[in-house]
Amino acid sequence: MRRRTFLSTLPAGAILAGAGVANAAAVQAAATRPAVQNAPSVDPYAGVGPGNRNSGLQFVGRSTVWGAHGAAATAHPRATLIGIDTLRRGGSAIDAAIAINAALGFLEPTANGIGGDAFCMLWDPAQRKVVGLNGSGNSPRGLSLDTARSKAVDGFLPKYGAVTVNVPGTVDAWWSAHQRYGKL
Repeated sequence: MRRRTFLSTLPAGAILAGAGVANAAAVQAAATRPAVQNAPSVDPYAGVGPGNRNSGLQFVGRSTVWGAHGAAATAHPRATLIGIDTLRRGGSAIDAAIAINAALGFLEPTANGIGGDAFCMLWDPAQRKVVGLNGSGNSPRGLSLDTARSKAVDGFLPKYGAVTVNVPGTVDAWWSAHQRYGKL
């Protein structure tokens, strides 16, 4: 990959961080704030830039690995390696995606896990079109439509509460995707 192409694919935050200006706005904002007597002026978000990981590591880019026969990109280096290893063992892209998503459940538990939903858009070579897999869970069996409508506020379900919680659909989405596109 040529340097110009590589730089054009980087997020703007990475380019600015490399140039030493990732925190220029924070530095200028801190310089223009009035000083308060007897209070430390510690900014809890100093040094946090676009793309930083929730593990506290500074922005180092996504953990992308290119290969001659496959690629994986995740928010965690170990998850990326799990995806690449799955591809090396002869797995399909869906096998790698399932392995990555399962790994991210414990590598990045604040963003992933089997207790949620999973959605996927992929190219189906047999149908020669993009297909989507909806891994949202069902509503609880005991929840009736009348009960849900009675809890609605201005025609919308409430943001919080049992009425808006569904049965997790991640594992079923993995199973459905694997049955259609998996190899391992």
